[in-house]
Formats: sequence, structure tokens, C-alpha cells
Amino acid sequence: MSRQISSLILLTTVLATSIVTIDIRSAEANPVCKLHPILCGYPNPGGRTPSSPSLSPEPLEEAIKQGKATVNTYITLGYIYWQMNKFLLSRDRYNTALELATKSNDLPNQAIALAGLGEVSVSVGNTKRAAQYFRRAIGILAVLHWGK
Repeated sequence: MSRQISSLILLTTVLATSIVTIDIRSAEANPVCKLHPILCGYPNPGGRTPSSPSLSPEPLEEAIKQGKATVNTYITLGYIYWQMNKFLLSRDRYNTALELATKSNDLPNQAIALAGLGEVSVSVGNTKRAAQYFRRAIGILAVLHWGK
């Protein structure tokens, strides 16, 4: 991985941890916290970590079929498929999450979806596209953090 991509991933993570705040009491119920623990402040000084996620996409795919899917459903599926090395499915789910988050002006989830698309792009060797996704995510996170 190039130094530029590594730096963009690190910057995205640092900005995300300074912006995304979730009530720790409900964090374990949040699929984003289970799959992206650093975005929810884990590990914390108390050493508490979320439980390991199930990597089965079936229940979430069923939620899509039933029309009960949310942005978090698609983000979680994107992550699960990325973990399973099913990069096309991962990209499709992250793209859907990005569309939904954009329509609802949900900036934190836009940034998470863009970072996920960056990770998928790195995994398939498209570092130029990955850098574009990470820069967009960083731009959103900067707006959330500094209001610019």
C-alpha cells in the first residue's frame, strides 16, 4: 500500500474518532460500533470492547427484501462482504449506503460509506480511486469537526 493511501486511511480514522460520538450504553446495539469499533471509541480506557460481530449477511439481506433496511444495514453489509473478500457486493452495498445517506443529508454515514468504498478500492488494487474516496470522507469529516 502506498504511503499516500496509508496516510489518508489514518487521517480518516483520526477525524472520524473525533467526530462520531455514540452513547456507550447503546453502542453495543449499533452495528457500526460492532464492525468499526474505533468509530465508537473502542477500545476505551476501561478495556470494554464490543462483542464480535456475526459475519452472516443473510439477516441483513432479508431486511432489504422486507423493505426494512436502513443506511446502517447497507454499511454493515458493505463491511461484511469486504471481510468475506466479496468486493463487488461490498462496493454495491457501500454505494447504496452512500446514496441513502446523501439523500437524507446524513454526513457521518456519508463519510463512513466513502471510507468503506476506499477500503474496497484498496483491496482491489485501485489506489487512485481509493485516494479519491478517502479525500471525500476526510472533507466531510472536516466539515463536521471544524464546521468548514
